[in-house]
Amino acid sequence: MSSLRMQRAVMLSIGIFILVAVALVLLARLFFDSLYMSRLDRVNIAVWGPQSYVMSLSRVGKQHYMIMMSNAYTVQVPGGLAGYSIGSLGKLATLEKDPRLYMKAMGVGAGVFIHKYLYDSEPTIYYDDVWLEDSKFAEIKNHILKSTWLAGNMNIFDRLWMYATIRSTKPAQMTIYKVRDNPPDVLLYDKLFRDEQKLVQLGYVASESTASFLARILENTGIRVADISRADSTMRKDSCTIVDSQESFSQTALFLAGHFGCVLEYGDTSLYDIYWVLDEKIEREWSM
Repeated sequence: MSSLRMQRAVMLSIGIFILVAVALVLLARLFFDSLYMSRLDRVNIAVWGPQSYVMSLSRVGKQHYMIMMSNAYTVQVPGGLAGYSIGSLGKLATLEKDPRLYMKAMGVGAGVFIHKYLYDSEPTIYYDDVWLEDSKFAEIKNHILKSTWLAGNMNIFDRLWMYATIRSTKPAQMTIYKVRDNPPDVLLYDKLFRDEQKLVQLGYVASESTASFLARILENTGIRVADISRADSTMRKDSCTIVDSQESFSQTALFLAGHFGCVLEYGDTSLYDIYWVLDEKIEREWSM
């Protein structure tokens, strides 16, 4: 009997050890995929709710930016969905069953790529503006800190990083813009891409307008697009493809591949450093 109990105790211990080991591995993966380990200079986070805004938080410097958007601010939503007001995005995202619309639409409104997004899961249409800019900075901070736990595409370590960053931010470190009908006149480029200075050739399948739109956003992010042209038939793939001229992939190529879900390859890129070949799916999702 004692031998049976000992076997059960050993099996229980082994089971607990395996569960703990699996949990630690999963936590480690989340941590290494989080903003704590990101090499980006800036992280752009969209927050949708009664007061919607995009934050550009610096990972290496001290200056952050906050772009507050009027609920009446109408933006062109990528994906051929025409123009919608910021205040109605919750209803649209619910109807389309696609929360990435917050990332796309608010990115258009701010003129930058959005890396992370948070949103009020209640599909309400907001009409009246609640300008946080008119509040004291302490109230603005508290509002942002509360938004850390909204629904979105941020894992627990992303949220902890955002919370800690905002918690330590002083008034002089946050520049606030208020927009009603146009993106703000501010360049929120990422120093990482500016320092790499990679030249990108952008090849499209059918839509030059979509390629031009993506190129403008890339330029605002600090990635230089040197050429836009119809993709050569020999380069067209079944999926979106990033071709890098160096075997040890550049951070620019890694970012594009990760953000758009593209295949990353090493190969000849002619006069350029990176050749980004769009596919019909990307062109459809980002059509304007």
